[in-house]
Amino acid sequence: MIEIGEILSICDTSNLKQEVKVMGTINMEKTKYIAVSFVKELFEGTTDYIDIYILKLDRDGELIGLENNEEFDRVSSAFKDIMK
Repeated sequence: MIEIGEILSICDTSNLKQEVKVMGTINMEKTKYIAVSFVKELFEGTTDYIDIYILKLDRDGELIGLENNEEFDRVSSAFKDIMK
C-alpha cells in the first residue's frame, strides 16, 4: 500500500531512476491515483512552487501514467479539491 509521505523510486522515459515523494492519494472509479513530486525539487527549494505529477496503479500494482487529457483533468481537479 502506498502512503502519503512515502519515497518511491521510479524510472523516467530515459530509464533513469528518480526518487519521488507521495504528496497525496485518491481512489476514483475503482482506481488508485497518487500525486508525487520529485524529491530533488522538494529539498532544493529553488522556486516558490513544486511540480506535482499524477500516476495511477494498474491491476498489477505498477505505477503508470494517465491515459489521456480527460482522465488527467478529472483526477487533477479531484486532487485540487482535497489538497486545499
